[in-house]
Formats: sequence, structure tokens, C-alpha cells
Amino acid sequence: MRSESEPRGRRVVAIAWTLAAGLVLLAPLPPGLAELAGETPALPLDKLAHLALFALVTRSWLRAAAPARGRRALAVALAAVAYGALLELLQPLAAERSTELLDVAANAFGTALAWVFQRRKSGGPPEL
Repeated sequence: MRSESEPRGRRVVAIAWTLAAGLVLLAPLPPGLAELAGETPALPLDKLAHLALFALVTRSWLRAAAPARGRRALAVALAAVAYGALLELLQPLAAERSTELLDVAANAFGTALAWVFQRRKSGGPPEL
């Protein structure tokens, strides 16, 4: 049995991850971090950070929208992709930041991972 505060707690967590994503992706980079993130040969750390961050954001949104199955889960995932794209478009407003299509793709891939995890956890393919 769920307590009445559980859905509220999930919404608070979702809001916190949403704000954290905005802060992380729009804040100016500390000196030297841009060079470090771009120097990993196989896959830049920056792309992995985007992927992980948006997997967490989307997972928190899906939990806040519980039960998030079928079209509702898909709508939540599409909203997360749109949020990731919006943050990426706003990045040029921050010092040391620029819009990168690969960052949008990493955000979307992280969202897709969270959506697939939600699908598997809810017992199968979504009902669209």
C-alpha cells in the first residue's frame, strides 16, 4: 500500500533531477573541463554524462507519472527528449558552451534507456 506522500516524493525527486540537468547543462564549464571531456578518444566523457543525466531525469519523470505505461510513458519520454533538446539549444547563452547535435543524441539515448528499463519493469511492451 502506498502512502499519500510517496507520489509527492517522486514529484520532488523529478523536479530536483530536472533542475539539476538544467544547472549542469547551462552552467559555465570550470576551466580545463571542456578540454578533458573532449580528449577521450573512443567516446567523450561529455556524451556519457549527457546519457547518464537524461537516463536519471527520464527515470524520475516516469516514476513521478506512475503508473507510466503505454502512451503515457511514451509521452513522458518524448517530453524528456524535448527538454534535452531545449537545454542544448540554450547552451550558447552560457560561457564556454555550444549546441552540439551529438549531445542531443546522447540525451535522447539516455531517455530511451530509461524508457526501455521502464517497459521491462512494467512487464513488457507498451500499449500504444
